[in-house]
Amino acid sequence: MLAERFEQTNARMLDAIEQLCGKSGRSQGEMLDESGEIQTSFEQTLDAISMIIDQQRAARESAVRDRELNHEDGVVESFDRFISALIEAHDLINELKWAIMEHDADRSPSSGKGPFRSAKELLASFQ
Repeated sequence: MLAERFEQTNARMLDAIEQLCGKSGRSQGEMLDESGEIQTSFEQTLDAISMIIDQQRAARESAVRDRELNHEDGVVESFDRFISALIEAHDLINELKWAIMEHDADRSPSSGKGPFRSAKELLASFQ
């Protein structure tokens, strides 16, 4: 049940990422996380998911060693599915965090007004 719930949430996050990344970077619009609150929340969530993944991996190993369980029980496979969904959620939250940061950077009042107008200009300044 948990794996299914995370898989559904992962699909919605992927859709949100695609929508964010599909918009023109220079289009007008408001920043999504001007205060940094969303980024902070995502970072806390990423830390929590990492801890849950570690806990579930330990629980999975315990199930593997349990002589009373067998393959037909599906316990280890359920752990595998849940851990995979958690890993995907972790990756997608991180990707969504970066998509929001890029979205906001493109809409920042100082976007394109710094001393370097491209990465190429920045790298050239190092020579």
